[in-house]
Formats: sequence, C-alpha cells, structure tokens
Amino acid sequence: SIGGGLYSATCDTADGGAMKTAIDQLRSVNIATVIAAGNNGSTNSMSWPGCVSSAISVGSTDKSDIVSSFSNATSFMSLWAPGSSILSSVIGGGYGYMSGTSMATPHVTGTWAVLKQANPSATVTQILTALQSTGKLITDARPGGTVTKPRINIVAALAQFGSAPTGIAPTNALLGATLNVTITGTGFVSGATTSFGAGITVNSTTFNSSTQLTANITIAANATPGTRTVSVTKPSAGTGNLAYAFTINAPVPAITT
Repeated sequence: SIGGGLYSATCDTADGGAMKTAIDQLRSVNIATVIAAGNNGSTNSMSWPGCVSSAISVGSTDKSDIVSSFSNATSFMSLWAPGSSILSSVIGGGYGYMSGTSMATPHVTGTWAVLKQANPSATVTQILTALQSTGKLITDARPGGTVTKPRINIVAALAQFGSAPTGIAPTNALLGATLNVTITGTGFVSGATTSFGAGITVNSTTFNSSTQLTANITIAANATPGTRTVSVTKPSAGTGNLAYAFTINAPVPAITT
C-alpha cells in the first residue's frame, strides 16, 4: 500500500534498482510482493513501486465488476480486485467504508495466502498464473481505457491450481482394517493420488468427480494409533492437505477369561 509518481512503462531502475533487487530476492524464495497500482485515475500508467516488473500489481474494481474511477491501470498490471466501498476495520476501532487500490491489494494478499496454504511449494509464477488464467476478464471502460485484466476468483484459482480436500468419511478405523474412504473437496482430476500418512497403505484411488475421490486403504496391524493428515496430489499441480483428518484407533481390550 505504497506508491508515488506515475510510470507508463516498467520502472525497474527508478530508484537505481534497489526495489527490484529486494522484490526479486523475495520472489526467489517463493514470496510475492503485492503492491497497489495507485489512485490517480490513470488509464495508461501506475505508481512506483507497483510498476516494478516482478511485483504483483493490483488495480481496483467495484462490486459490479466495473473499474473504479480512481484506479490506475496499465498493460503490464497483474490483476484487478475489489477496492470500492469496502467495509474495513479503521484506526481507532470500529469499521468504515474505504475505497482505493490499497483496499484491492489486501484481497490479493489474502487470496495468495489461501493458495499457498493449499500448495505450500508453489512459486510466485505458478500462483499468479492460476489467478490470471481463472479470473474474470474486466476491461477498463473509462474514457481512454483499453486495459483488460482478470479480476481474482479465489475458488476458481484454487480448483485450477491444485486439489483441496475438505472432508473425509469415515474419519477413523481400527488397526489392521481395509476400507474405502470417501474424500470430498475441490479441484480433483482423474489421475489424482492420495496419501494417509505413516502406517497406512493406499491400495487405489478412484476419481468420482471434481469434488469426490474414493481411496481404498489398509492400516498396518502395527501402525501407531493417532491422527493422520490426508493429502491429494493433482498431477503436475501440487498437493492439497487436510490436517488431522483421519484417526487410527487401537482395538478395545477384550477380557476373555
């Protein structure tokens, strides 16, 4: 939420390259730098440092998917996000309606966090591609406006980028059991594989739909009882995890004599 000046082209050397170097260092370890495009109402430029080529720059739309009158925009901007009349916490306590590309940018930051949570090893480029390829295309219809960019769609990006398990049934079984487990979620595809953690062998994974898989599993007789994380891996697109989703139960002691 910083900016100054207006640039109609990328501004990698505007400060001698120091900001570009910092952004690139973060990006090299898969951390995105998300920056507001600025609020000058420009249809062909944006403020520094959003104009740095390796930054994720964000312009603002309203709740009707119309480009906000105040938003800057350029052909090299990354994304649109909602930034008009956003109900926000305000300094001093309480809430108020605020507008600006500084309101749009946190939407992208939060979206990024959700995608990284589902796909921790994802690179900046992979997440940006997922957002750009699934977002709703919005064209700047203001006088002089020509820019068309995607407005973020978190659900679509999550489904396109990787699988996200959200529930399973049943949630537990005894040592030595072989059973079918139904996994629900989003973004499932044919060829997806599953994992249930230590001591559990996945015999097969059946694709039922984009929201449901069936895994046939066998629990080892000597497995350690306790909870396990269930994972779904989409071919060439990362792994989604559901922590503490399945529990191995020890048999109830039986008194025979």
